[in-house]
Amino acid sequence: MDPALKELIAAGNPEEQIEAIIRQDPRMKILPPQVKVIAEFDDIKTVRVKRRDIESVWAHPGTASVKAARILQFEERNAFFNHATAAQRIQRPAIGSKGNGVVVGVVDWGFDFAHPAFLDTRGQTRIEALWDQRGERSHRSPRYGYGKVLQARDLNAALQTVKPYRHVNYHPGDADTGIGAHGTHVADIAAGSHSTFSGGIAPEAALVFVHLASQPLTGLANLGDSVRLLEAIQFIAEVAGDRPLVINLSVGRHGGPHTGLTLVEQAFDRFLEGAPNRLIVQSAGNYFQAKTHTQNRLLPGGEISLQWQVNPGDRTPNELELWYSDRDNFDVFVTPPNGDSAITVKRGDSRSLYGRNGEEVGRLYHRAYDPNTPDHHFEAFLKPNAPPGIWTLTVKGKQVEDGRFHAWIERDGRGKRQSRFANSNVKTSNTVGSICNGFLPIAVGAADWTPFGVSPAPFASAGPTRDGRQKPDLSAPGVRIRAAKSTPRWSSRPRPGSTVMSGASQASPYVAGVAAAMLSGESTPLNIHEIRAKITSLIIPHPQEDSGNLSPQLGAGVIEANALQNMHIIN
Repeated sequence: MDPALKELIAAGNPEEQIEAIIRQDPRMKILPPQVKVIAEFDDIKTVRVKRRDIESVWAHPGTASVKAARILQFEERNAFFNHATAAQRIQRPAIGSKGNGVVVGVVDWGFDFAHPAFLDTRGQTRIEALWDQRGERSHRSPRYGYGKVLQARDLNAALQTVKPYRHVNYHPGDADTGIGAHGTHVADIAAGSHSTFSGGIAPEAALVFVHLASQPLTGLANLGDSVRLLEAIQFIAEVAGDRPLVINLSVGRHGGPHTGLTLVEQAFDRFLEGAPNRLIVQSAGNYFQAKTHTQNRLLPGGEISLQWQVNPGDRTPNELELWYSDRDNFDVFVTPPNGDSAITVKRGDSRSLYGRNGEEVGRLYHRAYDPNTPDHHFEAFLKPNAPPGIWTLTVKGKQVEDGRFHAWIERDGRGKRQSRFANSNVKTSNTVGSICNGFLPIAVGAADWTPFGVSPAPFASAGPTRDGRQKPDLSAPGVRIRAAKSTPRWSSRPRPGSTVMSGASQASPYVAGVAAAMLSGESTPLNIHEIRAKITSLIIPHPQEDSGNLSPQLGAGVIEANALQNMHIIN
């Protein structure tokens, strides 16, 4: 069973409805009777199940795999580059209909619907629907059972008032971390209207926004989670109908198998195969310098130790995952910072960790044959009361045929005291985010694109995937990008502006806008493979590829600046 599911079972009201993802066994025609299906992506479905029924659902013959919702966060900006004085603007391409007839969906946090970037020439909204997933179900809730949906008519009515945010009870400043809401900036890059700031790549596309949130369970931050991400994608697709659709996802996390076979990534692939003229574009991550990945290879009978530094004052949970081949059998030994003897966790075992006064400070799980990869998986959960210092994990080869393993430390929910590996363990490869290793979406890395040349942004996550495929697929401008700034939370009246951010979050919507502009000029439907081929045809290979090697941070190269008739970066 998935360790996160076991964590859900361990504590909480047994009657509470839990949001989960299930993969149906293709040999069976039925699902467990205890689940209620919400969103469907062929054999992958989001469901509701009572906490007390999770074990029964997991054991049902119709269940091939079931996973708990995992917290997602926006790709955190890099402070140095955000505050640099030299900023770049994206000039929209002067092509065709500029995205006309295409829907751009953005799943993120904080959308300033009153910003000129999202208004047409008449001052009317270009947003067809805004789903705020936070809060309980209201009379304007979608069928998913939570949050509220604001239609274009609601937003236009609000725009006629002095205090539009109060009129619809939605303020982008709630998600402002100090320099503007992330979602507003991202959406402007993809499809902002031409304005005094810059305008996006596809300024005439229709817009659908989803403000992502997580199920309000005890102990989880109200950011967003994987179940609600999938339900956001289905919601956007229902609004788009038969129109071409590009969805931008500038969200991520560290952990997972990194083989493209999580249920979320499989659902993405099913979605893109399910209809023509669809594309999902994802940020590859900003984790190159995070010190949260390591990898190595065990020899038969050998052992390797990893040092996991948990900082003093860290009051957040910490999580570490280790993945290795199903051909191997490892033992994992965990030694806490207080010098107590190591705790042995054999494959198939689970153990609790206890502090000096007897309180539980964490749990360890060593799971055999994940049903999706099908590799073996060790996971450590440390509670906020776990002792800080260096936790030592020793991996010993009991049966070794392959020997390779990877480990990732999960992102800290608050980010200020991120736990890390010791420098001697750190590997900067394989740092692409956990849900952008799929086979059909396009994962975008952050490039520093200047008049003097192109190079990877120093923070840009690097590939490959754990199974050896190249990710990111390609790269786009992601350093010092100027775009729309949301109204500050202290103002009830619109105060539109611009701001500078850096990251893969800014590179991804650039490509999403290019895709929308491209699809608006197509006269016949394109399947996902044709769309990917057209996008990659716009790539300028990086000089490193002259030697036959793909850049681990830039992928196959960067989007051709002038390929779409006058699309370029200006200072």
